[in-house]
Amino acid sequence: MLPGVIPARADRARDIIAALALLVSLGLDWNADSIALLRVDVVVITAVSLVSLLLPAASRRGLFGPTWSPARLRTAKLIAGVPYLFLVAVYLFWDILSRWIEVSYGSTGLGPAVWIGLAGAVLAAQPRESDLFDLTPGTPNTASVAARLVLIGLGVLFAAASVAGAATSVFRFVDGMDAVAGLRVSVLNPVIDAVAALAWLVIIGRLIWAAAAGKPAAGLALSLPAWAVAGWAIMVSLPGMPYLSVDTVQLNFLGVGLLGGIGAAALSPALPTRRAMTQAQYYLPLLGLVAATSALWIALSVIRLTLYAASSSTLGALVFFTIALAGATLARDRLANSEVDQRKTLFVLAATLFGSGLAVLLLMSLRVNWNQPAPMALWLVAVVVPAFIIWREALGPAMKIPADGFGETRGYIEGSRDGFGPWPAPPEPGGVGRAPAGSVPDVRR
Repeated sequence: MLPGVIPARADRARDIIAALALLVSLGLDWNADSIALLRVDVVVITAVSLVSLLLPAASRRGLFGPTWSPARLRTAKLIAGVPYLFLVAVYLFWDILSRWIEVSYGSTGLGPAVWIGLAGAVLAAQPRESDLFDLTPGTPNTASVAARLVLIGLGVLFAAASVAGAATSVFRFVDGMDAVAGLRVSVLNPVIDAVAALAWLVIIGRLIWAAAAGKPAAGLALSLPAWAVAGWAIMVSLPGMPYLSVDTVQLNFLGVGLLGGIGAAALSPALPTRRAMTQAQYYLPLLGLVAATSALWIALSVIRLTLYAASSSTLGALVFFTIALAGATLARDRLANSEVDQRKTLFVLAATLFGSGLAVLLLMSLRVNWNQPAPMALWLVAVVVPAFIIWREALGPAMKIPADGFGETRGYIEGSRDGFGPWPAPPEPGGVGRAPAGSVPDVRR
């Protein structure tokens, strides 16, 4: 029986988001053939993940007997999430194999149900902050190892999808070498797809590695593509939307179907966390993601303008991502080289990204026809990133409550400010950060 640990506010938020993601996913397409609710295997694994959300409450009420421990609770939640991860891996490899062997598995690819459902299943399988009260901060433990393995495992699946997409594109390139008449479209286009897939793998892979190595700001950056994918899954599922809604290596869709799960895994409470980060530490990986994504789509836009006739949507994307790259670079430079609060700079960046991106997104919604999910990348940079900045700098601090130190259960920091302002001062040369008096200390599990 577990003691009466009071769940933290973040614990309740994770449970609600996980339940919503799993339930919403049942009404979306699992692949091109059927919705998730009509597939018995998907319904079963979703039900298992939903039931796992009830395990902490059942543990606190002593339903599993006096020998039940926090370690067993964490193990049970993790095991309950394995079937969902396994089924997604099976469908991913079916999608890959169907390109290379002459065996029909039916429809392949990962639909919007997977994009959202995988994130919900990963969140449900994670321990909550209140489930970690028996662990000593800063010491190695199995919960941290398991969280890293889940994140790295999803990273391996993402790498497999990206490499398979690139290999498929290269095969189409070699197969079309004799199509001299269609040199630009039939031959060179797959090369662009392959390079884009590998570049995107490097961008996301670096963040996965950093998050697994104990850099929490990298995990925050990874969560933004997850939120973007969740919103995009709903958008592409609306009737009449002109976007592709199945992530498949056949079309080199850049592993979008796995980004939700990766973002959820990167925010596991069992991973090393730092309660007090400077403003620069918090935002630099995020701004790096914006800059890298913008640079990739600038290159893609320039190549497409070179190979094809200019279109208003491609020109608009080129202009927007150029603005985004310049803005992210300027903001990174100011945060890295100034001890002054750069809230105004971040607000200006958010307003610029949203204002310029909105016009381009509306224009592209009618005319874009790229295999790469260019509109989803614009949705990430123009909507999700500005929303995150506004939430963190304007809305988040208003939600904080006074910090009272560790609670009796030590399951979490009672009344912690979740990293919200005021920002600690930047680190002194050769020293450590100067957190203001009364700020929440670093906590590492």
